[in-house]
Amino acid sequence: MSRDRKANWVKTDDDSVQYRREAVELEQGQEKVVELYQLQIVCDITKVSEPDPKIYAIAHDFVYLSEVDVQSVLESYGYESIEELRRTYGDDAEMILAECQFELDSGCLENLMHRTPLMTWEQGRKAIEAMTGGIHG
Repeated sequence: MSRDRKANWVKTDDDSVQYRREAVELEQGQEKVVELYQLQIVCDITKVSEPDPKIYAIAHDFVYLSEVDVQSVLESYGYESIEELRRTYGDDAEMILAECQFELDSGCLENLMHRTPLMTWEQGRKAIEAMTGGIHG
């Protein structure tokens, strides 16, 4: 991955280690494409193991905004209209819409990276930040 591509990532959620970037190399004409990563809990074995009982997978996807069912996504997040989203988030409204679509798909386990192993939250954080150039702590 080029250094320039890593520089375009924005961390949007600490809890799920969600990162996003506009994937301009995939855009055609006016269509915006957003690439996202996040940790998704896939198993909770709280009764079996401690101290980190949750098992995570990495979710990854490219969201093509022209393919998003805007009304359905807005309703899922309690927004009345795209105008409300624009008033709330301004220039970031389309990116927020992409995040919402991505999170809905992740919650249904539709965009998990199946070739990566299941992991702890800390292992997942390190993996995502290695792929996105995020800050390692």
